[in-house]
Amino acid sequence: MQLPLFPPQHPDPDPPTEPPPIEWVTGPTVRRDGLAHYLHLVRSPDDPERVDIRTLPEALRDRVAAWRRSLAKATPESFEEPILALLADGVPRTFNRIAVELLDKTADVLLDTPPDRALWSLVFASKVEHSIAVPVLFRIRRPPPP
Repeated sequence: MQLPLFPPQHPDPDPPTEPPPIEWVTGPTVRRDGLAHYLHLVRSPDDPERVDIRTLPEALRDRVAAWRRSLAKATPESFEEPILALLADGVPRTFNRIAVELLDKTADVLLDTPPDRALWSLVFASKVEHSIAVPVLFRIRRPPPP
């Protein structure tokens, strides 16, 4: 069980009529240095949780972290198609949500691993775009409006 990272939401007496538009960026101009290297790890309050290992049969519990060794042997390219397939439904996702849905791992343990590098490779290739506000959302790049 993960601790809640967000305070409970209280109804706003004057809620805005529309949420502000999300600004999206993509391509080789995206900066990933300094603090920007970590901002995509921030979870969204509606991100899914990992499966509770205590609910799994003993045979499915990875007590020796074999997933780390198998992930170390993987290439970023091997994760590009699964990420694109996940984003194909048009729902913007945080990296944490992508990680949980693909691997049942959270974004913080996947920083600088092949899935993380694959996601940024897709951004730099302008196939995927991301929001500039935290939590950072990713989606398949949409054509600019006419």
